[in-house]
Amino acid sequence: VGGSIKEDDTLKEILKDAIENTCNDSGFSLVSQIGSYLKNKNSSYHAKNFGKNTWGEIFKMYPKDFEIDYKDTKKSSFDDFRDILEICYENNIKLDIVFGPSHIRQWEAFDYYLGIENFYEWKKNIVKVVDDESKKYGKEPFRVVDFSIYNSFTAEVVPTDPQFKMEYHFEGSHYKEKLANIMLDKLSGISSYEDFGVELTLKNIDEHLDKLKNDRAKYIDTKKYKEEVFGEY
Repeated sequence: VGGSIKEDDTLKEILKDAIENTCNDSGFSLVSQIGSYLKNKNSSYHAKNFGKNTWGEIFKMYPKDFEIDYKDTKKSSFDDFRDILEICYENNIKLDIVFGPSHIRQWEAFDYYLGIENFYEWKKNIVKVVDDESKKYGKEPFRVVDFSIYNSFTAEVVPTDPQFKMEYHFEGSHYKEKLANIMLDKLSGISSYEDFGVELTLKNIDEHLDKLKNDRAKYIDTKKYKEEVFGEY
C-alpha cells in the first residue's frame, strides 16, 4: 500500500477479485472472509506483506474504490463463542477459557449499571455452552477457569495518592503482567497460590457462584462504594 501506481492497481485488482468471490446477495463481503479467501488463494497474501496489519486497514487506504460499512451480524455473542469452540474441536486445538482477574470495584460498577446477577449468570452460561459443545463432539470439555474471584489480588487497595500505583492492576479492568504471569503459572500447574483460580464445571458452578455472593459481602462495602463513586446515600 502506498507504493507505485502500478502496485496500487495490482492490489486493488486482488481486493476486487476477493470481493467478487466472497460477497453475499447484497454485494458485501466480510473482511474476515476476504482474508481467508486470499490466504487460501495465495499463501503470500497477508495484509502485513502489503504494509498493513489487517485487510481492514488496507481497504481504508482506498475510500474512493471500496465502500466500507459496519454490519450487525445479528448473532449472539454466544453463537460466536460456539463457533470458536467448534473450530478448536474440529482442528484439535487445545483451548483454555478464563475469566480474567479484574478488580472487584469493576464488578460493583457492573452491578450498578447491569446487575451483578447477570455477571454470575453469564459465567454459568459459559460453562453450559462449553459442556454442550463437548458432548456434540464426544470429547472432554475445554477447561474453564475463573480468576474473577474475591481474593488479595483482585481486592488490592486502590491508592488515593496518585504518586502510588497498584501492584497488580493498571485500573479496574486491566491487570498487569505480574498478575498475568501468576495466572499462567496456575494454568500450567506450577502455582503456589491454591486459592487463586477456580476450575468450573456443571457440577460445581452453582456452589462457586454462591461462594462469590458470600465473599462479596466480606470483601467490599457495597453501600460505601456507591456513595463514593455514584454519590448515592
